[in-house]
Amino acid sequence: MRIALETQQSEPVDAWTAGALLIRRAAFDRVGPLATDLGAGEMIDWFNRASYMHLRWSILAEDLLQRRLHRHNTTRRGTAIRSGYLHVAKRHLDRIRTARSDSGKR
Repeated sequence: MRIALETQQSEPVDAWTAGALLIRRAAFDRVGPLATDLGAGEMIDWFNRASYMHLRWSILAEDLLQRRLHRHNTTRRGTAIRSGYLHVAKRHLDRIRTARSDSGKR
């Protein structure tokens, strides 16, 4: 999927977003719901889990969604948002470490 950003970008960019996600129910159930305890980055967390489970995915070439960016967007609120993204990264690393540890026990 491509998103047209109304900032310095004159061309749409490829992006993952919940607003245009199309997925089979069985695949969604396999990955699990979006994390509700994150202040930001819940889609990044979800896609990390989906990738970790080797779900196949693709981004369509068509523009499916236009997103209006302004100074009050969640992703532009500063320190709190960066903290949310750090939590997402840590969860992903913890999953990898756990899997490596579990595979070494066999």
